[in-house]
Amino acid sequence: MILLFNVLILTSNFLPQPDANGININIISQDLMKKGCNVVCVSYKNKNLPRHEIINGIEIYRIKPSLYSRILEYENKKELNIIISKIILTFKFIRKILLLFLLLNFPNFDILQSYKIYNLVNRILKTKHYDLILGVYKPFSNISALIKIKHQNPEILCGVYYLDLINSIQKPAY
Repeated sequence: MILLFNVLILTSNFLPQPDANGININIISQDLMKKGCNVVCVSYKNKNLPRHEIINGIEIYRIKPSLYSRILEYENKKELNIIISKIILTFKFIRKILLLFLLLNFPNFDILQSYKIYNLVNRILKTKHYDLILGVYKPFSNISALIKIKHQNPEILCGVYYLDLINSIQKPAY
């Protein structure tokens, strides 16, 4: 019998446009809900998605992806003129230089994103108690935020989910 009732999951792209992690988290969330759990997810906000909504009984809070992620997405989706291409190349070069300084924070190379996730989760925790917070790797910013949350809330059970560990056709058992 499962003893968890309120579960908060930190993931990347979730419903309605999930990535591989989002698909697996949706399966896990649906199974948890069948067992009587309340599931809430924190994920990234794509352009047209609202900051907060409920899909299939799962409450979803969304935050903007990092500036670097948005630039990469823009670069991949649009035909770029020469000026925009040069601006993106310049930004990528600056990012590589910044990564040298961020080595001190390895493996968390997106400190601002971790901070945004952490702040949102703290606001959510003020409205409801959660029995479990699950951080989904990748991106590592979810795990970094989870570590900070665990330090402030030692009574909350925290766990990490890594897609490659459950990369089979069989669903995980609880």
